[in-house]
Amino acid sequence: MLLEKLKSNTTINAQEIAKLVELTSNTQNNIEALVKLNAETAANVVDKANLAYSKSKVIFLVVSILLTAISVITALAITRLLRNYMKQVNILAEKLSKYDFTAETDDEGKNEFTEMNGSLKTVIENIKEAIRTVKKCRNFKSKFRKLISSIRRISIIFARTCRDYATSCRRDIYSGK
Repeated sequence: MLLEKLKSNTTINAQEIAKLVELTSNTQNNIEALVKLNAETAANVVDKANLAYSKSKVIFLVVSILLTAISVITALAITRLLRNYMKQVNILAEKLSKYDFTAETDDEGKNEFTEMNGSLKTVIENIKEAIRTVKKCRNFKSKFRKLISSIRRISIIFARTCRDYATSCRRDIYSGK
């Protein structure tokens, strides 16, 4: 009814004005309460988002540190393993370069180094057999000298090749290839 009087430009009395002021005041209070509630809700949402972000950062940091630690430990273990294999090959190559054909190799396992050790073992056995055969044939002294000279050259070349291979492997390990 008050709204109809205002629309029709009818004068309103003091009681109606008071009621209008009260309604306006209530509306203003309700708007202020809604704005305050909206601000509180927004603050809560922002706080939750910041908390989730902080947790995510911590989780990412922990996972990154764990992965880095695992990578470093794995790299150290592999490096140590490769050093041991290279050391064995280098010792064998050194003995062969000094014409020590009594050197033994470890050819147990399933990797490139044990395969190489198996090949070295075969080479050593072949050289030993060649030496035995040559010793039996004393009448062929000049051939024996040539064979020994060839064996020496072959063993020196072989020892150098093994040493070069071991050096190459070390460089590859340290350069990260």
